[in-house]
Amino acid sequence: MSNHARELGEKRALLVGINHYYLDDAIGNLKYCVNDVVELNRILSDSLRGNFTTQPLHSDIEDKKLTPTRSNIMSMLKLLSSNSEQNDTVLFYFAGHGFEQDGVNYLLPADARLNVLSETAIALRWVKKTLSESLAKKKFIIIDACHAGSRLGRSLSIPMTKSFEEEMFSESEGLAILSSCRFGQVSYDFPEKNHGAFSYFLLEGLQGSADVDSDHIVTVPDVNKYVSTEMHKWCLKMQLEQNPTFVYNVSGDFLFVRVPYEGKEQVLEPAITGEPSEIVEKDEGEAIRSVLEDISFLSDDDVYSDNILFDQLKNMIVHEDKPEKKTGKSKLFLKQFIATRFSSSLAQDRLMNIVEIITELREIKKWIRNEPVIKQFLILEFLTSNNFDYAGTMAHIINNLIPIFSDDELTEIINGIEKNDQITSSFKARRYLISIIDSCKTILPLEKYKQLKSTFL
Repeated sequence: MSNHARELGEKRALLVGINHYYLDDAIGNLKYCVNDVVELNRILSDSLRGNFTTQPLHSDIEDKKLTPTRSNIMSMLKLLSSNSEQNDTVLFYFAGHGFEQDGVNYLLPADARLNVLSETAIALRWVKKTLSESLAKKKFIIIDACHAGSRLGRSLSIPMTKSFEEEMFSESEGLAILSSCRFGQVSYDFPEKNHGAFSYFLLEGLQGSADVDSDHIVTVPDVNKYVSTEMHKWCLKMQLEQNPTFVYNVSGDFLFVRVPYEGKEQVLEPAITGEPSEIVEKDEGEAIRSVLEDISFLSDDDVYSDNILFDQLKNMIVHEDKPEKKTGKSKLFLKQFIATRFSSSLAQDRLMNIVEIITELREIKKWIRNEPVIKQFLILEFLTSNNFDYAGTMAHIINNLIPIFSDDELTEIINGIEKNDQITSSFKARRYLISIIDSCKTILPLEKYKQLKSTFL
């Protein structure tokens, strides 16, 4: 992979889509914002494409903590910004209503009220200020607002105002910003595709259509060029006017997603296919060991540019159809994995994603209970997590294995969590930390339990 497109840090995204505005009848509902977020989340969270840690908030989610209310959006955006480090990439995507009132420009959350916007909406300047305070060098805002035919106040369509456009693109140092339309225009739906037109072409570009130079990499400028071109063609056909607007004040190329090689996708078949003749454990162990040895020599660049070995392992183990063979291969993999040393820490991070999946297997949990070396390895990896994404993966693994830990091991885990800022600040780990802490309720002093619980609520 060329140096200009190499990813050095973590990638995180907050994706907001609002169809239903439930507190103010004067704010009309929208049709396809949730679809846009669901599909964007699928692409960005795919380890072969975006490899983002994503947090979708949309109005079809029943969990109140994940609905796109003002407090949830602001809290998550603040967390996204503060959790990021210099080499990280952060993305904020918003599909919903935008509105100007008394010279202030707002994004409208699901619980907005027009008569008290300053208290119930999110000022656009606050969004930009919050992201600008992040240490991440690469920050991207995508706004799909000002939807045509959507009732807001007394109007059927609210075009983007001059003030909204100016505020969005002014003082954008360190930001890339892509907006669905220009001043005086509205964003149109694409009913045949069940998406907004702008977001449909954005998604199509990220699927690979924006990779016009066939380098299997889609940068932010690539996406802008593709979306603008396709929107122009579509608008000519539909006799409409909608021109996406883009500003790019980021140093260097900004890699957005990768496009998997078609040739590689075709060869990603299980290395062990389960022929009629049973494969003996020795042969299975050798096959797994052989792939792990190949991975152990990979550099960071190799890991970024080549997923075939990792997918081969995943197909051998995770995609094994027979439960007893899946359990057997999982045991062989875990034993060999903890005995292997890797040139790239990223390789171990990637392999831990397989561990994350197999530790959900009931038989593997029971087996690890009697494998103290593996238990201690996993606890130590969790407590020494040195980046936010890895901490999230390890928190999920530890949460999967909670029933097998002794009181002493649980105490070790709790004490270690408090000492590692990468764990306590991890965007991905927070969802599992509350469950882990609840599991330790009976072994913790009441005040300490309450203090820890309140930290992550």
